[in-house]
Amino acid sequence: MRKLILSLIFIYLLSFAVILFEISLSRYFSYILTYHFVFIIIAFSLLGLSIGQMFFAGKYKLIYSHLSSYIILMLVAFVFSVFALINVPRFDFFGSGSLGLLTFIILSIIPFITIGVLFGYIFQINNFKSGLIYGFDLFGGASAALASYYLLNALNLINIFGVVLLFLLGAAIVSALIVPRINKKLIAVYSVAILGLIIIIAQNYDYNFRVVKSLEKDLVRIQSNPLTKTELIESKWSAFGRTDLVTIKEPDGKVSKFMFIDAAAGTQVLDIDELEQDSVKLNHTLMHFGAYFPFNFLKGSEKDSALIIGPGGGLDIVALYFGDTKFIDAVEVNPSFVELMKKYNPATFSNQPNINVVVQEGRNFVRTTDKKYDLILLTIPITKGIRSSDFLNLTENFLFTVEALSDYLSILTDEGRIIFTLHNSEEVFKMLSNYFALKGKEGIEPQEALKNVYVISDGMKPTLIIKKTPFTVAEIGPRHLFAHRVQFDRAMLYFPFIQQVKIDTVLPGNITINWQMFNQVIMDVSEGKYDFHEFSERAALNFHPVFDDSPFFFNYELGLPQNLSSLLIILIVLLGFSVFAFRKYWFVKFSVESEDQSVNKLFNYAALFVLLINISDILIQAYVFQKLNLNLNSPLKSFTLLLSAFLLGNGIGSIITKYFKPTSKVLNLAFLSVVVITLIEIFVVIPLAGNITSEPLLFLVVLLPSIFIGIPFPVILAQISKFNETNGIATLLGVSGIGCFIGSIVTIIIATLWGYNTIITTAVIVYTIVIIISLLQKKSATQTGMAAA
Repeated sequence: MRKLILSLIFIYLLSFAVILFEISLSRYFSYILTYHFVFIIIAFSLLGLSIGQMFFAGKYKLIYSHLSSYIILMLVAFVFSVFALINVPRFDFFGSGSLGLLTFIILSIIPFITIGVLFGYIFQINNFKSGLIYGFDLFGGASAALASYYLLNALNLINIFGVVLLFLLGAAIVSALIVPRINKKLIAVYSVAILGLIIIIAQNYDYNFRVVKSLEKDLVRIQSNPLTKTELIESKWSAFGRTDLVTIKEPDGKVSKFMFIDAAAGTQVLDIDELEQDSVKLNHTLMHFGAYFPFNFLKGSEKDSALIIGPGGGLDIVALYFGDTKFIDAVEVNPSFVELMKKYNPATFSNQPNINVVVQEGRNFVRTTDKKYDLILLTIPITKGIRSSDFLNLTENFLFTVEALSDYLSILTDEGRIIFTLHNSEEVFKMLSNYFALKGKEGIEPQEALKNVYVISDGMKPTLIIKKTPFTVAEIGPRHLFAHRVQFDRAMLYFPFIQQVKIDTVLPGNITINWQMFNQVIMDVSEGKYDFHEFSERAALNFHPVFDDSPFFFNYELGLPQNLSSLLIILIVLLGFSVFAFRKYWFVKFSVESEDQSVNKLFNYAALFVLLINISDILIQAYVFQKLNLNLNSPLKSFTLLLSAFLLGNGIGSIITKYFKPTSKVLNLAFLSVVVITLIEIFVVIPLAGNITSEPLLFLVVLLPSIFIGIPFPVILAQISKFNETNGIATLLGVSGIGCFIGSIVTIIIATLWGYNTIITTAVIVYTIVIIISLLQKKSATQTGMAAA
């Protein structure tokens, strides 16, 4: 009993460390690298657990005899990996290309491999209690997921890594109590030495992480100009990422302040008091900001109230304030932005009685508010912040879907309008595609819908205005003329009711100039020459409407995005390895001899079930998270709460398997229950939970069905343990990890190409296939005794 209790403590500590390390690594890589690399590195890191478990299964005799060395290796590997990962970006040689990516993958995967070895060990020595061990493994992960949100908001990243090390040291100490013959003194000496070394280094370490050079990082791009000087005012780490407030002195002597999230998404800080004292700067700011353009024509009753989604450094607030808007709600998802602005820019964020700043996710605010607004402003609200388990679903993606547009229109007053300030013409096309899709559901053709729209541009950032009701000819005429007057008629331009003007001329030197006043595509659609859908189908870029089911607004690639092609290759390689391993019965050794290899064949069935159900479980998890992630006011809080509930539910399911025998009938019922519960979740629970904002209630919505998902795997482990295998449990753990890795890749591929509804359909199909295979295999299982009571 003492050995079992210590094993449970050991696995809990180890699992807590793994999940906390994974989440903190994702935060670190989000800062130093571009966001699309994060998923690749984290996925490979977790695959390291499977590699370690497989290594144990192949070298278990060696590991049993040198266990002390492997425990010390785990500690050393973790410390080495963390310090290497922190310092590699200081060397420009690695960069953000293939070499840099490969380096980060290798450095990240090393500690996970060593931890995987110990996972394999503790499961194998407790093979008859594997369900209990697996339950506490998941309890540790659930605790870490929940704790990570609060730890990341309270501590800097170096301290978080220190917390991970403490849990690993705790696991090392407990391991010395589990195995009588282990070298306790050696482990104690190394543990104390490592802890002392870390304390000394931490006291003298430069915590200012370097960002890998990349043009996608705004701060890095600015700092790459030797004539531009930057000075860091203050930084804040949080669960959302690292926020930097920076002073920038340009070559012409101009000084300004900017904020950056994870060294990207730069936003200028604007002070209302300063602008009131500097009319030249104020006029320049307003007249060069497309979102201010409508204020030249708005009546007093058309600007009683306004909502800003993503105020950043205050540009939108300034436009509304000086546009005489009576009341302003500004909703910002990043709490660090608001904290820094209230500290360094109170004139804009704190001191005005008609300005209310709210820390909340934009879509969540829109869906839960009972207010109506005359104006809704979204000025490039891009954070490049990751919000979900697939590590590719950006926070701002949910602001730019068909359903989001519907939500915005629903809280507008009858005279209200939405003002989008976007990066380029491609984003205008995509947002119009969303608008046409929404209006199409109402039976309104694009030709008619465009009477609610006009587009202006200064040649850099186009502004799209969508009014709830159609504009009139009298309203559009003055706006059109004024756009030409203030030079908002460049590149992307469109006004309804105005005729297109084209000029074709030949300049000296036989140079032909073709000029048109309005964007020809929008003009053609407005004249009914073709439907916008026809244009998007023929375009070389992805201009299809974006729905919540596949909310990748910033994906302009047709088919699978290029940055995911490497994952597709890895997927093929892993599937190939799995086929080879099945042919070799996964190299498992049993004490039970069987001349007809029936035991090995049964293990292959078990491995196949484990592989498929883990793929399916990842798909189910992704679907549930996707559908419920908007229910809370913080995307990161939603993710940690849902992940914690899912892991805890799985753990409870694993624990309760000890109360019934691991028969084939029980396993089939477990498979069937997952299918039934998933269908209930899809058609009943999630639709009813759409408006739930209570954290405990949302936790239960995920927890209860997750209990059933946690049952099949430990039942399979219990079945295999009856054959007195020497490395089978560790092997199945490795297979489980491979299944999770494959499931993660399949999730993002399906979500990108077809959407999350296809993901859950795939999950149900996979479980159904497992049930069919299990029923067909029942006769063979009965003959070998696997189905015996």
